[in-house]
Amino acid sequence: LIDANFRQPEVHRRFGVENAKGFSEILNGSANLRDCALASRIPNLSILTTGSKIANAAEIFESPILSEFIKQALADYDHVVFDSGPMLIASEAVTLAAKVDGVILVVRAHVDSRGMLQRAREELKKVGAENLGVILNAVRARGGGYYGRSIKAYYNYQGE
Repeated sequence: LIDANFRQPEVHRRFGVENAKGFSEILNGSANLRDCALASRIPNLSILTTGSKIANAAEIFESPILSEFIKQALADYDHVVFDSGPMLIASEAVTLAAKVDGVILVVRAHVDSRGMLQRAREELKKVGAENLGVILNAVRARGGGYYGRSIKAYYNYQGE
C-alpha cells in the first residue's frame, strides 16, 4: 500500500508509523523501495508512506521515474495499491491513473455528487485508465426492513 497523496498523506497515521522516509525519497533517488517499505500489523501487507513533502509531485509523476518504480514494485510484490489524492483536485492522481493497471474510485455517500463521479470517469477515459469500479463509503446502515432483521439474526446465530 503506497501513500501517493502528497497533499494530505494519511497512510502513516492509519497504521501508526512515522512518515520520515518514503515514496518521495524513492522518486528523488535518495532511497530505494526495500529501504522504505514498512511491515504492517496486517500479515503480508507492507506500506510505503509519502516521506518528506515534495513540491513538484505532478512533474515527478509524469517522469519515467514513476514508471520504473512501478515496475520494481510489481517485481517485488504480488499487488501494488496506490492511495492518491482526489482525482478532480490533484493533477498527479490523473497522471498516476494512466500508469497503473486499474483505478477504483472512492465516493463518499451524500457528499460526492453524481456529476462529480461522471467527471472523474471522463478524466479516466481521457488518459486511457481502466476504471475497475467504485467504492461507496460513509453509507448509513439503517435498521429495520428485511436486511435489518437478517443481519440481526445472523449475528445472533453467530453468537450461539
